[in-house]
Amino acid sequence: EMRCPLAGSSGINAEYGGFVKRSEVEDSVTTYIENSFEEVKNYTTATADQFSVVNGIQAIVECCGTTGPSYWDWGDEVPASCCSNYTASMATDVSARCDLSDSFETGCLEETESLVSMVLLGIIIVVCVIIVFQLACMILACCSKKEYEEVA
Repeated sequence: EMRCPLAGSSGINAEYGGFVKRSEVEDSVTTYIENSFEEVKNYTTATADQFSVVNGIQAIVECCGTTGPSYWDWGDEVPASCCSNYTASMATDVSARCDLSDSFETGCLEETESLVSMVLLGIIIVVCVIIVFQLACMILACCSKKEYEEVA
């Protein structure tokens, strides 16, 4: 009797886990971003790392505040990282500002959630392709083993 275990349960579990954990990862990222932005907004309690995170997100994603420039509620100014003229040398300057009228219009929360979703979807697709490839290899190995046993 020939036995051939085709069900790679670890691969299937990984795929299922990816779908289930996706929302947990998105929630964790959202919470971390909201907390960091809130600390920087009330910058008396913010750490240098939180300033770096917020400035990095705003500069790279080209967004401003969690919901848009009005989030900052600093009058006619927003952090310098909200504007296109932001430079890396401003990253450690917590007082660097730019005009509200020159800032990016999009809120960072929406932009980063969309970016995280795309990355997680890409990871899930890669895992699915690997699982299909592994299943194909197992089927071919079983067929090859059967032919070998018939010849021997």
